[in-house]
Amino acid sequence: MEMAEIVVALVKPAIEELGKLIVAPIKRQFNYLCCFTSNIQSLRKEAERLDNARNGLQLRVDAAKDNAEVILPDVESWLKSSDEIKVDINGIETEIPIVKRRFWNIKSRFLLSRKVKKTTEVMKELRGDCKFDPISQHAPPPARGPILIGETREFETRKKIEEDIMKALRGGEVNMLGICGMGGVGKTTMAKRIMNRARGEKLFDEILMVVVSQSVDMSKIQKEISEYLGLKLEDESIPARAHKLRTRLEGTKKILVVLDDVWEIPKLEELGIPSGVKECTILLTSRNRGVYNAMDVKHIFGLEILPEEEAWLFFREKAGTCVDGQDLNSIAKKVAKECKGLPIALVVVGRALKDDKNKSIWEDALHQLEDSSLEGIPEFIKEVYNPLSLSYKSLDDEPKSVFLFCSLFPEDANISLEHLAWYFLGLRIFKSTKNLEATRKRVVSLVKQLKNRFLLLDGDDDHHVKMHDVVRDVAIFIASKVEKLVDSNFSSIDGWREHSYSDCTWISMFPQERIDLSIVLNVPSLRLLLIHYSRKSEIRMHDQFFEAIKELNVLSLEYFSFRSFPQTMELLKNLLTLNLEACTDLESISIVGQLLNLQILRCHSCDSITELPTEIGKLIHLRLLEFSDCTSLERVAPGVISSLIRLEELKMICSFKGWEAEKNGKERRNACLNELQSLSNLTCLEIEIGDCTLAAEDMRLSSKIVKYKT
Repeated sequence: MEMAEIVVALVKPAIEELGKLIVAPIKRQFNYLCCFTSNIQSLRKEAERLDNARNGLQLRVDAAKDNAEVILPDVESWLKSSDEIKVDINGIETEIPIVKRRFWNIKSRFLLSRKVKKTTEVMKELRGDCKFDPISQHAPPPARGPILIGETREFETRKKIEEDIMKALRGGEVNMLGICGMGGVGKTTMAKRIMNRARGEKLFDEILMVVVSQSVDMSKIQKEISEYLGLKLEDESIPARAHKLRTRLEGTKKILVVLDDVWEIPKLEELGIPSGVKECTILLTSRNRGVYNAMDVKHIFGLEILPEEEAWLFFREKAGTCVDGQDLNSIAKKVAKECKGLPIALVVVGRALKDDKNKSIWEDALHQLEDSSLEGIPEFIKEVYNPLSLSYKSLDDEPKSVFLFCSLFPEDANISLEHLAWYFLGLRIFKSTKNLEATRKRVVSLVKQLKNRFLLLDGDDDHHVKMHDVVRDVAIFIASKVEKLVDSNFSSIDGWREHSYSDCTWISMFPQERIDLSIVLNVPSLRLLLIHYSRKSEIRMHDQFFEAIKELNVLSLEYFSFRSFPQTMELLKNLLTLNLEACTDLESISIVGQLLNLQILRCHSCDSITELPTEIGKLIHLRLLEFSDCTSLERVAPGVISSLIRLEELKMICSFKGWEAEKNGKERRNACLNELQSLSNLTCLEIEIGDCTLAAEDMRLSSKIVKYKT
């Protein structure tokens, strides 16, 4: 090989590579100019794809936020970036028509085309990054505990107690403290003040509060603690859960656990709360000092009633400046004095008489408070009976009914406003409401009245309400002894067998164990029966169970395990509300079709129901039909839905999906969407449609629908 050939062989690859380096950028720059239109088309297509990806992610984010979850930072950052690039695209779209009009300006076309191309590449890369799983995590709930009726301010006489508790916590040597005092004296409020101050001073890494209450539910307490700590507890035994909790609480973090409303010696080890561990400090509140003595708690802080002058200032704050008037001042001070220095009584009576300048009203209130004929009243509610009774008597009939009804639920229960609406509709409590939505609004209005008087409290969200345990004790006494309405909250077989029900109107039970229903319930005046288990329990009802309660208006059963109703169910001709929750073995509901006056039929999470039978079509007075989360429901007989001419709400989410198309006279196995057209009163529709092509063709709905979910 000649020297020239050798040189060429050596130099040629370098020349070719150099050519590539020179040509590629030139070609790319040339393409910016030549591919102006196609680059814009690519930009718009990619913008649409990115927009679809963003909308899909946003739907997931919205659902997570609705579930009170915290969105991960990477997801938030991606959404922010997609919003920013959308601004860039809008700017480009503004430039495009301007540059097109100036077709002779090659530089403008070149620069815009280059911007379009680069923006498209950024969008492609951003869309490729949209692969988030998960997108969120559960947020730890806030410290738990009921809002105490009464003391909302700092009292001079309690400052030293508060400071002494804080001093003990700051020292770090005390791992168990107790606050004690009578019901309504302000124990929970003191505990909350301590929690807030401890959080502000960063004395602990984590602070949580759970309510123990009189009837201890170990599983519920464990669940609340675990949820706050972000600890996932499966369906395990109580000892297994306790082991997990103990391990978590004995970790490296400093934790303050507040156990509120303790009635008996808490089984801390069985719950999984370690005692005597430096990292875990326990603060308890109780009405019973003996609990602390038995636990050998060294640091006990007693709360006494307020002295007269302090009580008067607090009462004046709640009753308003009308008490300063010459006519009322003297009698108002006597009224305040009769509240015995108890914050809960002072606030309830003060609210009941707030800004009322009628002297006769105040004199009557004083007379009732001075009435000492408290025969038969349990000792632990004597101090607050008269003040609360006075506030109760000042109510109209409808709020009285709501107040007493809320005492049917367990201590610290979250009482659903939606459930109240179903029950009150069945009991015909409200004479003026004409439909279910009006009943809901009436419930909200009356609950607000009761909350304004501090007879009810905020629940865990806007859809629930709570009742302070002291108020509930008085409400139960008033209901059972004064109004002779209610027997409630039996939790054992003995309570069911031994109690006399002959004059009872409302009965509620929230048993922790299986109770015996293999009896004939002989309560001829019974109007409402609620039996709500906390977990599934196998129940055998006596065949004649309903025979002697023919006047029943409301029946609610939760977590029952039975395949079908006893035959005497058909005798309940006055039943207006039937609520079934998690009755997972219930297969046949055809007998319900005999209850011709039924207005509320709700079957939620009844997983063995496979068919909505033709008999249900007889229930022409139905306002609400719900079969949500009935995952085995595969058949809704044709004509059933269209027969329910008064139906206001139909809810079948996570349930039946087999809607069929109209077949021009041919037989169908299932309901068709056309049947919904006959429901002229329908205002709420929640259904799932398996064949999405049916919706546009067959779904011509009433203009009255204001709530819609598919």
